[in-house]
Amino acid sequence: MRAKQKSISESDLKKQTLLFEANLETIRRAVCYRAAGSIRELGLSPDEKPDLEQECYLAVWVRLPQFDESRAGLATFIDKVARTTLSSIAKAARAAKRTSAGIPAQSTPHRSDYERQLDLRKLVASLSKSDRNICKLLAQYSRGEACRRSRLSRSSFYRAISRIRTAFVAAGMG
Repeated sequence: MRAKQKSISESDLKKQTLLFEANLETIRRAVCYRAAGSIRELGLSPDEKPDLEQECYLAVWVRLPQFDESRAGLATFIDKVARTTLSSIAKAARAAKRTSAGIPAQSTPHRSDYERQLDLRKLVASLSKSDRNICKLLAQYSRGEACRRSRLSRSSFYRAISRIRTAFVAAGMG
């Protein structure tokens, strides 16, 4: 959900429009370049490029009053706005892919809490001792604190989490 925009005076709107139109070629170049890269990165159809460009144009239009020449050049500012906008779109697309994967076939959504608890205990008991210890730490602490308390390197700790996650998915609990 977008933040509510404050109302803009007619003179400010006119200034914003003039600035946008005066720099339209610079804006177009930056937006087209970034949108083409995002199409490749996200594996989207080239037909979706105009939609990405439109989102960027809108973001540049909205943020143009925040432009400060003393901090950066206009081309840099536009590029940053386009990158930020497309990054947000990419994050949303990746999140949608994760949630659209659905519930694994082995999982039954109408199980009682007691049954789930039993399955969870069986699954944790089937893990290696070190992975069981990590599960216990994660149940009590944040990931960062659990990593520190486990005395494992970060990479080893996150590999263990990946193994645990894989076991949960395989058991239909992911």
